[in-house]
Amino acid sequence: GGEKCPFDLIAGKFYLPFGSFESYMISDPLTLDIGEVHETALQVGIESHDIYGSAFVFNGDVDEAGEDDDHINNFGANAGFVMEFDAVNLNIGLSYINNLIEADSWDGVLEDEDWVLSEFVPGVGAQAILTIGPVVLIAEYTAALDDIEWLDAEGTAICEDAISAWNVEAGYSFALAGKEATVAVGYQGTDKAYNRLAETRYVGTIGIGIYKQTVLAFEYLHDIFENEDEIDVVTAQLAIEF
Repeated sequence: GGEKCPFDLIAGKFYLPFGSFESYMISDPLTLDIGEVHETALQVGIESHDIYGSAFVFNGDVDEAGEDDDHINNFGANAGFVMEFDAVNLNIGLSYINNLIEADSWDGVLEDEDWVLSEFVPGVGAQAILTIGPVVLIAEYTAALDDIEWLDAEGTAICEDAISAWNVEAGYSFALAGKEATVAVGYQGTDKAYNRLAETRYVGTIGIGIYKQTVLAFEYLHDIFENEDEIDVVTAQLAIEF
């Protein structure tokens, strides 16, 4: 008997609860590209009734210019709530991190450009997932709260405007020839990504459960960049769950 403890403690290397990055697509959403953080951290969480939240601290890989890396100076938090009404489910969440440049995708920028970060750039995330029977709607927004200031190898300041990304998707599950199938479409975009990521993305996918725990999926993606370059990508994936 007894009630489940509403608190939990996690220590180790894991994906921090900044952003949700839920998606029906095979390709990662652009929100994940600027915000997913995989770090060794300490996290305390709470889940009680329809409310959840957590806070975390870690010693990040990216330091401010002139600072050392021997102390824990990164932190963040998330919070949200879930509402359920029969076949309707709504999950809304917010998250914060004190340095968005800790996201894994920024590693390449720091290495390729030989830049260092002048000062931490806080980031925020917001997401909502609405389920109405077989229909699921996803909306997510991730953004830096300040401009990003880099220092190049000569110590010259390079300032970039605050980056942001968003993802909106609609998915529908149905039976196809006796098999479970899902079709989804998405619209994604970024602002101030400086051609590192697509400025506009149109994407769609269809997945069919061909066997038990085995899904065959196809995706079409069309990216448009700020410099007007465009790419089209078709992807097939066979996924088996264990």
